Amino acid sequence: MQEVQNITFALLRYALCGTEIPDKVSDALTEERLKGVYQLLKMHDLAHLAFDGLQSAAQKIGQTERGAELVNTEVYGMFRRQQQLAVYRYEQKIYEFEQICNVLEEACIPYVPLKGAVLKDLYPQPWMRTSCDIDILVHEQDVSKAVEKIVNRLHYEKQKRVYHEVSLLAENGVHLELHFSLRENNKKLDPVLDRAWEYAARVEDKQEYLLTNEYFMYHHLAHATHHVLNGGCGIRPVADIWLLKQKMQYDDAAVEILCEEAGILTLKRTIMDLAEVWFSDKQPTGTVKSLAEYIIGGGVYGTTQNRLIMQQVRTKRSLRYVLSRMFLSYDQLKMHYTVLEKHKWLYPFCQVGRWIKTVFKRKTKQEQNALKNNNTKTKKKEYLELLQDLGL
Repeated sequence: MQEVQNITFALLRYALCGTEIPDKVSDALTEERLKGVYQLLKMHDLAHLAFDGLQSAAQKIGQTERGAELVNTEVYGMFRRQQQLAVYRYEQKIYEFEQICNVLEEACIPYVPLKGAVLKDLYPQPWMRTSCDIDILVHEQDVSKAVEKIVNRLHYEKQKRVYHEVSLLAENGVHLELHFSLRENNKKLDPVLDRAWEYAARVEDKQEYLLTNEYFMYHHLAHATHHVLNGGCGIRPVADIWLLKQKMQYDDAAVEILCEEAGILTLKRTIMDLAEVWFSDKQPTGTVKSLAEYIIGGGVYGTTQNRLIMQQVRTKRSLRYVLSRMFLSYDQLKMHYTVLEKHKWLYPFCQVGRWIKTVFKRKTKQEQNALKNNNTKTKKKEYLELLQDLGL
């Protein structure tokens, strides 16, 4: 497994940092190890980044019989197809993103591009930064108008509305998350996330706004924290942070002030160190190593087992947490019952309804199997220590 990880990060460093593939990595390439690399990168939606590095490594051993065999393997072709698919996905998303922005501009609706829409420009090639959807922030008072315009003009299908966004689906399958809040349902993160528009500056002669570099970094770290607390955030956000640090000018002291206010300063510093480990030559130690193992094992959004164990660890850690999960505040409960936005008087009834739903909700077979796993007890101890070390 360690050899597979070594090859994986050598290929990622080649793609993102331009670091040459070491001879020892080229020499270690076998079809079996490449299958492991493919499986690991596919879990993290990063298999498309490996092909160029794989080509470079194959050229080093290309004159040998082993090199020729490697290029002709099925898994080599799978990496190539992932790269082609990533380019296709990018072209689809960038077209839809531009169409959405045009509609918002014409309707005079202020908006802020988020996540991949901004991060793609930091990658060596914009198609390298894949994403599951398009993320855009608008004011809450504008969200209904924005949805109406997008549905009518671009023929998107409106799906569900949750506590911080409305989901819409394009005819070609591209998914739009139209945010009216950056909240993560976290008491420490949300007060800072609620101030997003205070850190947004308008682009001249447009309805588009851009977050300050410092706040953009904070939002990225806060979103990663949300996923860490719910099973894992994937390798990609750490790669994003590495590129943000290398290519975006920002005041780190200002970022740390925001992170300290949100209670994620230790996590921020640990992720920064982890980025140095994965994309530079720093050696992992202590908490960094534990976080790395947790993220690698979780995939893009974390495994079911990770999520359930993390929930149990957080639940058992304090009576205050248990009570906070039993008695949700109005703001938290309306995330589950949007009817409360117009009918606050239903609050106690929704609270009771949630309790009944929780009591009678049966775990899926996947969830039951995840918790029966033999290493669950060991992981609970490890995750509790990780949360404590990260100050979470």
